[in-house]
Amino acid sequence: MITCTFGLVLKLIASIIGLFIVSVRVGCATFLQPSSVLDIGMQHGGSDNVSVIRTDPKKVKVEFYMESLCIDCQRFMLEQLHPAYALLGDSVMDLTIVPYGNAKIDTAKKQVTCQHGAAECDANSFEQCAIQLYPYASRYLPFIYCLDQSLSMGYDDKLIPRSLFAECARESAMDFSVIAACHDDVKQAWRLQRKAAKATPKEHKYVPWVVIDGQHAMDEDKDSFLNIVCQAYQANGGHHAACQDKTAHGAVSTVK
Repeated sequence: MITCTFGLVLKLIASIIGLFIVSVRVGCATFLQPSSVLDIGMQHGGSDNVSVIRTDPKKVKVEFYMESLCIDCQRFMLEQLHPAYALLGDSVMDLTIVPYGNAKIDTAKKQVTCQHGAAECDANSFEQCAIQLYPYASRYLPFIYCLDQSLSMGYDDKLIPRSLFAECARESAMDFSVIAACHDDVKQAWRLQRKAAKATPKEHKYVPWVVIDGQHAMDEDKDSFLNIVCQAYQANGGHHAACQDKTAHGAVSTVK
């Protein structure tokens, strides 16, 4: 008698659980949800409760390899990259900037020689520290843009006054004291120089060197950066108001 009663109790519990949990199978996946949620869906005329998961288009990965006192890098930043980012933002572009360019590194002597002198190595270090401390392009891009508006391009072995970097940090809502501390930390500054050297493609022939979705796919002097990014985004299924009626100057292809 006790055995029969216990068996009835177990069946009653199983029935209650079965009423509460409904297994909805969609394709190869199984989702468990309360039956009350399923009932609400059916009350609105739906016979099948299938959830449609919407995925956003893949962002366009943009890598900008540059050096701080390069006039061509400055021109690309002011005329192409910054205006395009202002229009498209990080919803379209996954942007990485690497300040190093054509510098040469001697790991044995722990020395870096820059194309435009000691001033450029020093400015690169400030930019590398800003990127390290504020690792999102939306945060560090204003700092580098400000410097490109302020620095005198070309070769110089005389270090640029810190007040200029401090002012650009202030305008970019950055704490210059932590950027300066990073720059002045010999071990940290050297580590970031090595990191930038390693990140810069060995096959790059000049700067600015722009890589889009893994390919060096533009003539930085002639092509429209905005158009090429828009074309890549549209190829990923994306749509943006700034990309309407935009076509790249020629087909996107790898520059060998």
